[in-house]
Amino acid sequence: MTWLGIFRKRSLSADKLQKIAKLASDPFAQSDVRMSEMQRLLDEDHVDALHAVLKRFRTTAEGTIADEDEKAWLAGQLEKIGEKAVVPIEEYIRKEEKL
Repeated sequence: MTWLGIFRKRSLSADKLQKIAKLASDPFAQSDVRMSEMQRLLDEDHVDALHAVLKRFRTTAEGTIADEDEKAWLAGQLEKIGEKAVVPIEEYIRKEEKL
């Protein structure tokens, strides 16, 4: 984040963001892999990365408890991000079929 509260320039390519998002939402990946990939997207501090990390909510991972914990953790992280996460979340809710 910049001190002005705006997103900085994206450092990962669109392809790389999509690959990370795919791993973060892979229902058969280990929980620690999904968690680390979600963290990578959040660390990117860019609106495109937020759109990518929201894809985690689309899938149900193996292991109900881990799935619920990961989604709760992600929701908490988005809450910490605050105002900058509002527009991507609203767009996700409007466009996605599976909430």
